[in-house]
Amino acid sequence: MVLYGDSYLPIDFASVERAFLNSGKPALMTVQRNADQWDKSNCPFRGHVIVEYNKRAPTPSMRHIDYGLGAISAQVLAERKHDGAVRFG
Repeated sequence: MVLYGDSYLPIDFASVERAFLNSGKPALMTVQRNADQWDKSNCPFRGHVIVEYNKRAPTPSMRHIDYGLGAISAQVLAERKHDGAVRFG
């Protein structure tokens, strides 16, 4: 799990870990409904899935924001290419 260095999250970390492990996905990003309240919203979230994540060019359909906690599998990190890119699939 990775936590933003400037974040304090009142969150159940064990629940996030369980959700990540049960998902079978290579990565998980936590999000919160924001509607541009605290900062510019940067991802649309539908059916428990992040449809897009874009901090540089947010759109009106983006009502959620990255919450500061993510999880990534060791396999993804092991597959990292020498150019620094992480590729899925």
